[in-house]
Amino acid sequence: MDPTHIPFEPKQISKDLSQTLYNVTLNIAKVNITLNFIESILCNVVIICALLILLLIYWNIKMWLTHKNKEDDFIQRKIDERMFDVQQRQKPSSQNGIAV
Repeated sequence: MDPTHIPFEPKQISKDLSQTLYNVTLNIAKVNITLNFIESILCNVVIICALLILLLIYWNIKMWLTHKNKEDDFIQRKIDERMFDVQQRQKPSSQNGIAV
């Protein structure tokens, strides 16, 4: 083989390398776009989950307070009934005392 003979074309190699570099850059850009899209979706999912958790906490507190108010109303109603019963029992005895 002749030492001055080059078995490849430098222009062709340069063209192939340029095309390969372009393809790699294009693939990296596609991956970057995909990752950004996935990141935005995950971010939205995290925000939605946080809002749902806050909503559940609010709902639990509201239900607990509603139940507590109903329980307090029930207790107050029972106290009022007992006081009414005591007053009703005291009225006849005081009337009997006046009549005697």
